[in-house]
Amino acid sequence: MDALEQVFSNYISASTDRDPTTGSLKQKRVPASNPPDVERQIREVLQGFLADALAQSGRAPESYSVYGGHGQVNFFYAKVPWVAALRLKITDSTQRGYYVVLLFREDMQGCALSLNQGYTRFQQTFGTHDIALRKIRESAATAATYLSLPANFVRGQIDLAATSELGKGYEQGAIASKIYRRGDGTTETQLAADFVALLDAYDELFDRIGPDIVAVAPPASEDEYQEAAAALSAEPKQKPYEAPPPGPVPRPPRSPRGTGSGYRRDPKVAAEALKSSTYECAADATHQSFIARKTKMNFVEAHHLVPMQFQERFEPSLDVLENVVVLCPTCHRKLHHGQIADKKVILTLLHQARDAGLRSRGLEITQNDLVALYKGKLEDE
Repeated sequence: MDALEQVFSNYISASTDRDPTTGSLKQKRVPASNPPDVERQIREVLQGFLADALAQSGRAPESYSVYGGHGQVNFFYAKVPWVAALRLKITDSTQRGYYVVLLFREDMQGCALSLNQGYTRFQQTFGTHDIALRKIRESAATAATYLSLPANFVRGQIDLAATSELGKGYEQGAIASKIYRRGDGTTETQLAADFVALLDAYDELFDRIGPDIVAVAPPASEDEYQEAAAALSAEPKQKPYEAPPPGPVPRPPRSPRGTGSGYRRDPKVAAEALKSSTYECAADATHQSFIARKTKMNFVEAHHLVPMQFQERFEPSLDVLENVVVLCPTCHRKLHHGQIADKKVILTLLHQARDAGLRSRGLEITQNDLVALYKGKLEDE
């Protein structure tokens, strides 16, 4: 198909300059006027081709958004340009949900037509790039089990020669894909047929899981949650924490998969708790553990005073800063695995310190009732 070959041949030269000192390529900024022809191939020719193929498949064009992306004006060109078809019942943005997308390799040696996922949502949900990649890969593997696909489609990870976080997210987030190589003679008929086959898979997946692809991935494990919280608390470029408006906060989303309560904990809340505590144990500020690799501070962990496994008993969210305490590993383990008499000493202290804050979020619980929650087995959250 000529439009594919045009992008393969011209995108790198149109989107990059060679550094005269190092000889390495660096991205140009997208011009506001007089764009190179390769932009037209992406945003007009290929976008129009997929929109026509979608309409000819019998689907209602108004139920979808088909558009191409190579970067915003005055921002850097994307290293992995794309053209996506989004079913509006699922998502209206490539940053979230799942959709069919034509993804070009960063080295322009090929492309992939892929049923893929919005990586940005995974990063926002799970906190760090490494954990987001892990979870988007788990989500893709689970989603692929619901699909019946032609034999020439591949399931799971694809190779886009990506170096950017977003490109790696697309590589790991691929559910099902058809791979095309530069110069392999891909025809318009073949591309249209493959596109419709992925649209069928797209519909099939929506019928099986609904619109929320993040729910397909298991919630973060305890180790992943603590890892993300520590990393975010130490990140100097992290945006300042934005507290929700006063009063009760709605319950967080719940996943039917994974262990523990199934309710998703926001690592940004835990990160703020760590920073606010100055990495001191709330049960005893003199408790020292060791210097953590990520924070370079005393190692501590975030813990929900009213544990998340009891979220069903409370209408407001338990995943709020007022309910997240910071503890040294010993005190944290004591609350999970210690004797009730020892737990009660810590819980009495923490309840006195947090009772007013909990009430401000609509979480009313007496000291005796809190202790009662800890008499049974406390799950890893």
